[in-house]
Formats: sequence, structure tokens, C-alpha cells
Amino acid sequence: MGSCSLKAKRCLSCNQEIQQKIAAEGAPINAPTLMDSTDYQDRVRSLENELRAMQDDRQCQICMERNKNMVFLCGHGACKECSERLTVCHICRFSIQNRIQIY
Repeated sequence: MGSCSLKAKRCLSCNQEIQQKIAAEGAPINAPTLMDSTDYQDRVRSLENELRAMQDDRQCQICMERNKNMVFLCGHGACKECSERLTVCHICRFSIQNRIQIY
């Protein structure tokens, strides 16, 4: 059975408010339940870890204080302040010819 019928609040035929939902064979249909608290806590922990990883990825790996806002032709980057002191990439040692501001 499709989940769209579980969301219906009014009958499509007579427009009456739905009091109880039953399957075609007469069995009551229970509304979907929320995740139990351990599943919820695991999901929250997982999302927090993802967020932390994304924030770490944006952080300048040289000063560890500012977000990266400059990228080099090799694809690596740093914050503007740190990138101005570099002549080679701090990751791959590729010579820095251009710096591109990304945001």
C-alpha cells in the first residue's frame, strides 16, 4: 500500500474528515512511528560527524583558524593570508602560479 493514503486528512469522495484508516481487508492502519531514541541518537551522532568533517574540510590546514578561500591550480587551497606566503603548494609541492579566490 502506498504511503500517500496515510497522509490523507479528508475523504476524496465525500470530503469528510477521516476518523480511522483501515486497509481493504478491514485491518486498522497504524500511522508510521518515529524512530526509537537509540536510532534517533545514532542518526544525530552520524549527522554531527558529517558536519564536523565538512567543517574540517573547509578549514585552512596551515593556520587552522580561517576557512579556505583561495585555491591553487593543483586543486588544493588555503586561506588568503596563508596562501600569500606560499610559493609551492603545502600539500603536493606544486609551484603556485595563480591563486583563485573561491568565496
